[in-house]
Amino acid sequence: MSEQNAQNDRQNKTENGNVLFLILIAVALFAALSYAVTQSSRSSGDGVSKDTAKLYASQILQHAASVEQAITRMRVIDRVPEWGIDFSSSGTSATANASCTGSHCRIFSDKGGSVAPFVVSGEYRDSGNPTTAMFRIVPVDTVGSSLDDVMIVYSGVNLALCEAVNKLAKVTIDLDTIETYGGTIHDYSGTMTSLPSGGGLIGDQNAALIGRNTGCFQHNSAGYQVFHVVMTR
Repeated sequence: MSEQNAQNDRQNKTENGNVLFLILIAVALFAALSYAVTQSSRSSGDGVSKDTAKLYASQILQHAASVEQAITRMRVIDRVPEWGIDFSSSGTSATANASCTGSHCRIFSDKGGSVAPFVVSGEYRDSGNPTTAMFRIVPVDTVGSSLDDVMIVYSGVNLALCEAVNKLAKVTIDLDTIETYGGTIHDYSGTMTSLPSGGGLIGDQNAALIGRNTGCFQHNSAGYQVFHVVMTR
């Protein structure tokens, strides 16, 4: 009888040990899972997670690419001159271009570029600066020729979105280095019969932007700006 009890005791201890071991494994796995979730949702300092910012950055870059594709199509198929496109919309700061006299040359018209306006949502805006889409005529160092390029600029975005855009665009940049373009900044708007020249130069203050069609940088009091060249000249 005593031998049977001893065997039972040994069996119970073994089972208890196994249960304890399984509990420890479960605790370790739960801790690892919690850490992984925390890391994946860690905020970049602007109240949004890095994963969420990356997803939104891909959307804003897709919009910029759709504008570029629409411009190419309009210039090739509809013979719209480089100075004859109308970028005006409630989602941009551009004014109507009087050189555009029909819907075929309007980038945000269903009969033109068929691009929907894009307004950066509130959680990705810099609270101190309004977020608007601008179209600027400015050269990017070593992109295309020495002529000024046309770019879409999403101004007033926050740090989280700026970092996410640069990560997708594979731009390694010191965001503490301010890029002012230098020189005169020309907007694509109003009555245009040619594109002005002699503007600033993207990459003048920050060498990381040289040769880049896409990126984000800090621009004086205007906060961070996402840019994409939509017409290389």
